[in-house]
Amino acid sequence: DLPCGSYYVKGAALSGATTIVAHGNVALYVDGNIDAQDALSITVDANSAFDVFVSGTITAEGDFSLGSANDPASTRLYIGGSKTFDLQSNAVIAANIYAPNAKVVWESDTEMWGSLFAGDFDVESDLKLHHDESILHAGDSCTPPPPPPTGTGGASGSGGTSGSGGASASGGAGGAPHWPLMHA
Repeated sequence: DLPCGSYYVKGAALSGATTIVAHGNVALYVDGNIDAQDALSITVDANSAFDVFVSGTITAEGDFSLGSANDPASTRLYIGGSKTFDLQSNAVIAANIYAPNAKVVWESDTEMWGSLFAGDFDVESDLKLHHDESILHAGDSCTPPPPPPTGTGGASGSGGTSGSGGASASGGAGGAPHWPLMHA
């Protein structure tokens, strides 16, 4: 059970059935792989959000479940590695998966609720994918940060860093900074 917060682990070698549940807004950073020798379930409590960042890949030798079928947009999995993410056991996926460098191989007859973005995608069994459009509104309740105050710190004034095309203390081209948004 992970209460609201951010957590970092250096890889995860799991023996025995494992369930990871987010309570509140949780971010889990895994530096390396998640290797489960048995069943693995990664899920969320009601009214919670779970972002899982894995720099390698996930391997589950037993059943694998990710997210909540009641709210697929509440669970987001980011796979940063280029190894294959192979879903060959009984898998239940109700989440949004972003794996731009990985090959996702789907070998399990199942349904998925959410979305999948992968560097390569190979389906070797029956897969029914149900896109959950609620992910498009996952951050709507967040208030954008205010622009930094003008005239304090930052790159402005003479020296060629402000003006047209450059950065200024007000966040660049005329206003608040534009942070990249990533939707899986």
